[in-house]
Amino acid sequence: MVEESNVQGEWRYTGFYGSHYANDQHASWRLLRALGQEQQFLWMVSGDFNEILYSFEKSRGQLREERRMVAFREVLEDCQLIDLGFQGTWFTWERGNLPETNIRERLDRGWLMRNGCIFSHKERFVI
Repeated sequence: MVEESNVQGEWRYTGFYGSHYANDQHASWRLLRALGQEQQFLWMVSGDFNEILYSFEKSRGQLREERRMVAFREVLEDCQLIDLGFQGTWFTWERGNLPETNIRERLDRGWLMRNGCIFSHKERFVI
């Protein structure tokens, strides 16, 4: 729990690491939903979710299954989380040194929710 003088009220921060195994992602999303249901304050969650929202968030490599991306979007919607945006490099994960083997994805993000409704002052937070 964090309390700041420049933000009205208290807020909660959760660092999150989603499973990188496709078979275990449902457990990650179940945990995120449970954490979201317990929120009574402004909630910020960030970390490595090990999933992308849309196929354009991946460059090269094996295509991501649509159902996995849909499941990620659904949990974010269920928790009423909005993307905090980013500064810097679009892709947050990279593997492979050679151009022909290089894979890049946008896996690390920050999200914000307040009392079950979208919080409109996201510009106050920088991650």
